[in-house]
Amino acid sequence: MDFFRKSIAGLMTTGILMTAAVGMAAPSQADKDYVQSVFETMASVKTAKMDITMEVDTSAGNAKMEMKSEGTLQPQMVMKNDVATTFTNFIGKEMSITMQYYLEQTKDSMITYAMQGNKWVKHTTPFVNPNQGKTPVEQSKTAMENIKDIRTTAEGPDYKLITVTIDGTKISDQVEKVMKLPAAQKDEEKAFKAGIKAFGDCSYTMRVDKATKHVTDFSLVNCSQNIQNAVAAGVDASSMQPKQKESVKKFMKDVLVHVDITMKDFDKVAPVEIPQNVRDAKEIEYKKKAPTTDVSVAAPVAAPEETPVETPVETPVEEDAA
Repeated sequence: MDFFRKSIAGLMTTGILMTAAVGMAAPSQADKDYVQSVFETMASVKTAKMDITMEVDTSAGNAKMEMKSEGTLQPQMVMKNDVATTFTNFIGKEMSITMQYYLEQTKDSMITYAMQGNKWVKHTTPFVNPNQGKTPVEQSKTAMENIKDIRTTAEGPDYKLITVTIDGTKISDQVEKVMKLPAAQKDEEKAFKAGIKAFGDCSYTMRVDKATKHVTDFSLVNCSQNIQNAVAAGVDASSMQPKQKESVKKFMKDVLVHVDITMKDFDKVAPVEIPQNVRDAKEIEYKKKAPTTDVSVAAPVAAPEETPVETPVETPVEEDAA
């Protein structure tokens, strides 16, 4: 589950950097103008609901995570998230896990509040939103600077399908500036940044409602290789033992990842109020750790063991195998 929580947090962070709005010929000026107007519209959205599906296929089995998220996107994110994940191993045995967490963006950090066992815990990561204080027009211009290519791939009376290729180098440079982990997590920060640098250019497809210029659907396109490269680079930069590094990289060669996001109810969602008992949760403290043989690249040492609600279907699958 730690993998999925960090993956979603990473997706949301990358979404902010790309204005969560979301043989290569130069894109036409008409396409660039249209996409910039879509980015401007999405940067104006205050609240919304999102359904996020992430599927991961591996040689040991597969995992499917479905998350329902709702809340405030602008000017500072406050989202409530309900997650259901099903792990299936290579012989068809399943294990299901559910969890709830809140994600809150402040002026200089990103805070995750998660239910672990029967209590809430929180984790604060230093983070400065590069769009903070910018108008929707300014945000849309910033987003356009990250784009390498734009293609209109399909069009109907009420929608457009547009594939956008983002510049991996520019995104990694921005992540380098805004993501700063505590001193005790410098090894994790080094591994994370190495992975981001290795991610490379990546494409996503968005479905745009012509009438409103809202992005209603968003899918990553053929980014499994990017993820494999990022994990391999992160592992190489980590403090894991050499044998474990090789094991993880070998495992990742067969991993396929697919992400789909549906957005709806734009500016019709009531702002999320984080309950006081959740805000009062104990902060997870991180301590400097010795070189590890754990296959988890960035698992916190001092974090409490996660014990979400489990609903085994038959024989549970070991989490490492998923």
